[in-house]
Amino acid sequence: MEHQEAGFVWGMDNWIYSTVNSVRIRWTPNGVLREPTGSNGGQWGVTQDNYGKMMFQAGASGMPGYFQFPIHYGNYSYADQFEPDLTITWGAPVLIADMQGGMNSVRMPDGSLARATGSAGNAVLPRRIACRRICSAITSTAKSSRASSAASAR
Repeated sequence: MEHQEAGFVWGMDNWIYSTVNSVRIRWTPNGVLREPTGSNGGQWGVTQDNYGKMMFQAGASGMPGYFQFPIHYGNYSYADQFEPDLTITWGAPVLIADMQGGMNSVRMPDGSLARATGSAGNAVLPRRIACRRICSAITSTAKSSRASSAASAR
Protein backbone atom coordinates (compact mmCIF):
# COMPACT_ATOMS: atom_id res chain seq x y z
CA MET A 1 0.00 0.00 0.00
CA GLU A 2 1.22 3.44 -0.86
CA HIS A 3 2.30 5.64 2.06
CA GLN A 4 1.85 2.77 4.53
CA GLU A 5 4.28 0.94 6.77
CA ALA A 6 5.38 -2.03 4.71
CA GLY A 7 8.32 -3.90 3.28
CA PHE A 8 9.85 -5.03 6.55
CA VAL A 9 13.39 -6.31 5.99
CA TRP A 10 15.51 -7.89 8.67
CA GLY A 11 18.94 -6.39 8.15
CA MET A 12 22.31 -8.02 8.70
CA ASP A 13 22.75 -5.72 11.70
CA ASN A 14 19.80 -7.54 13.36
CA TRP A 15 17.52 -4.50 13.07
CA ILE A 16 14.24 -4.51 11.15
CA TYR A 17 13.76 -1.68 8.65
CA SER A 18 10.63 -0.63 6.78
CA THR A 19 9.44 1.90 4.27
CA VAL A 20 8.03 5.25 5.44
CA ASN A 21 9.21 4.95 9.08
CA SER A 22 12.06 6.99 10.55
CA VAL A 23 12.74 4.23 13.04
CA ARG A 24 14.22 0.77 13.07
CA ILE A 25 13.16 -1.98 15.46
CA ARG A 26 14.84 -4.99 17.03
CA TRP A 27 13.21 -8.00 18.58
CA THR A 28 14.73 -8.99 21.95
CA PRO A 29 13.71 -11.51 24.63
CA ASN A 30 12.60 -8.53 26.76
CA GLY A 31 10.48 -6.94 24.04
CA VAL A 32 10.88 -4.73 21.02
CA LEU A 33 13.51 -1.97 20.89
CA ARG A 34 12.73 1.07 18.80
CA GLU A 35 15.51 3.42 17.64
CA PRO A 36 15.08 6.65 15.64
CA THR A 37 16.84 6.97 12.27
CA GLY A 38 16.99 9.58 9.54
CA SER A 39 14.08 9.86 7.14
CA ASN A 40 14.67 7.15 4.55
CA GLY A 41 12.43 8.60 1.84
CA GLY A 42 11.06 5.11 1.31
CA GLN A 43 7.60 4.55 -0.03
CA TRP A 44 7.39 1.32 -1.98
CA GLY A 45 10.19 -0.94 -0.90
CA VAL A 46 13.37 -1.62 1.03
CA THR A 47 16.20 -4.05 0.35
CA GLN A 48 19.84 -4.58 1.26
CA ASP A 49 23.01 -5.50 -0.57
CA ASN A 50 25.44 -8.31 0.28
CA TYR A 51 27.14 -6.09 2.84
CA GLY A 52 23.95 -5.22 4.72
CA LYS A 53 23.55 -1.68 3.37
CA MET A 54 19.85 -0.82 3.33
CA MET A 55 18.37 0.83 0.23
CA PHE A 56 14.90 2.37 0.01
CA GLN A 57 12.58 2.89 -2.97
CA ALA A 58 11.09 6.38 -3.25
CA GLY A 59 8.09 5.38 -5.35
CA ALA A 60 6.70 7.87 -7.84
CA SER A 61 10.08 9.31 -8.78
CA GLY A 62 11.34 5.88 -9.82
CA MET A 63 14.57 6.66 -8.00
CA PRO A 64 16.11 5.33 -4.80
CA GLY A 65 14.75 7.10 -1.74
CA TYR A 66 17.92 6.86 0.26
CA PHE A 67 21.18 5.01 -0.27
CA GLN A 68 24.17 7.20 0.64
CA PHE A 69 25.08 6.19 4.22
CA PRO A 70 23.57 3.78 6.73
CA ILE A 71 20.25 5.45 7.57
CA HIS A 72 20.80 5.18 11.33
CA TYR A 73 23.50 7.87 11.01
CA GLY A 74 20.94 10.31 9.62
CA ASN A 75 19.78 11.47 6.23
CA TYR A 76 22.48 13.08 4.09
CA SER A 77 20.74 13.73 0.78
CA TYR A 78 22.15 16.41 -1.47
CA ALA A 79 20.91 18.15 -4.61
CA ASP A 80 23.22 16.55 -7.19
CA GLN A 81 23.17 12.99 -5.84
CA PHE A 82 22.04 11.60 -9.23
CA GLU A 83 23.57 11.99 -12.66
CA PRO A 84 21.91 14.66 -14.80
CA ASP A 85 18.88 13.32 -16.71
CA LEU A 86 18.96 9.99 -14.83
CA THR A 87 15.22 10.31 -14.16
CA ILE A 88 14.35 10.51 -17.87
CA THR A 89 12.68 7.34 -19.12
CA TRP A 90 12.92 6.13 -22.71
CA GLY A 91 9.95 3.90 -23.35
CA ALA A 92 8.47 2.75 -26.63
CA PRO A 93 6.33 5.25 -28.54
CA VAL A 94 2.72 4.51 -27.66
CA LEU A 95 1.02 7.29 -29.66
CA ILE A 96 -1.65 7.64 -26.96
CA ALA A 97 -0.25 10.34 -24.65
CA ASP A 98 -2.48 9.26 -21.78
CA MET A 99 -0.30 8.98 -18.69
CA GLN A 100 -1.05 9.12 -14.97
CA GLY A 101 1.09 12.23 -14.51
CA GLY A 102 -0.82 14.19 -17.18
CA MET A 103 0.69 15.98 -20.16
CA ASN A 104 3.77 16.99 -18.14
CA SER A 105 4.67 13.29 -18.15
CA VAL A 106 4.28 12.85 -21.91
CA ARG A 107 6.99 13.16 -24.57
CA MET A 108 5.48 14.50 -27.76
CA PRO A 109 4.98 13.76 -30.63
CA ASP A 110 5.30 10.00 -29.98
CA GLY A 111 3.20 10.00 -26.79
CA SER A 112 5.75 8.04 -24.76
CA LEU A 113 6.36 8.46 -21.05
CA ALA A 114 8.82 11.33 -20.41
CA ARG A 115 9.44 10.72 -16.70
CA ALA A 116 8.70 8.01 -14.17
CA THR A 117 5.32 8.20 -12.49
CA GLY A 118 5.76 5.20 -10.24
CA SER A 119 7.89 2.20 -9.43
CA ALA A 120 7.92 -0.56 -6.90
CA GLY A 121 10.22 -3.19 -5.54
CA ASN A 122 13.94 -3.30 -5.12
CA ALA A 123 16.60 -5.75 -6.08
CA VAL A 124 20.34 -5.58 -5.66
CA LEU A 125 22.09 -8.00 -7.97
CA PRO A 126 25.72 -8.64 -7.06
CA ARG A 127 28.11 -8.00 -9.94
CA ARG A 128 29.47 -11.55 -9.98
CA ILE A 129 25.97 -13.02 -10.35
CA ALA A 130 24.95 -10.46 -12.98
CA CYS A 131 28.14 -11.14 -14.97
CA ARG A 132 27.64 -14.88 -14.69
CA ARG A 133 24.04 -14.65 -15.95
CA ILE A 134 24.86 -12.28 -18.79
CA CYS A 135 27.90 -14.30 -19.91
CA SER A 136 25.87 -17.51 -19.71
CA ALA A 137 23.08 -16.01 -21.82
CA ILE A 138 25.55 -14.73 -24.43
CA THR A 139 27.38 -18.06 -24.55
CA SER A 140 24.21 -20.13 -24.92
CA THR A 141 22.87 -17.76 -27.59
CA ALA A 142 26.15 -17.96 -29.50
CA LYS A 143 26.18 -21.78 -29.26
CA SER A 144 22.60 -22.11 -30.52
CA SER A 145 23.32 -19.59 -33.28
CA ARG A 146 26.37 -21.57 -34.42
CA ALA A 147 24.39 -24.82 -34.25
CA SER A 148 21.54 -23.46 -36.38
CA SER A 149 24.06 -21.98 -38.86
CA ALA A 150 25.81 -25.34 -39.15
CA ALA A 151 22.48 -27.14 -39.59
CA SER A 152 21.31 -24.76 -42.33
CA ALA A 153 24.64 -25.08 -44.12
CA ARG A 154 24.14 -28.84 -44.56
